[in-house]
Amino acid sequence: DHINPEGVEELARLGISIGNGEALMENARLIKSPDEILAMRRSIVACQAAMGEMEAALRPGISENELWAEL
Repeated sequence: DHINPEGVEELARLGISIGNGEALMENARLIKSPDEILAMRRSIVACQAAMGEMEAALRPGISENELWAEL
């Protein structure tokens, strides 16, 4: 999707050129494969577990940084 300038420079140093792959990636995202759906479901489970930890840590006076540290 994107690359930082240092990455572009390093690839160029190695003789590798890059092009705009936005259209290709957009098309690849249109239809979900069974593997992608499985990965998404596993990601959702992990996110729900992490959010549960954050919810359990909620208390008056907690800072945003302390809360995000629970994640």
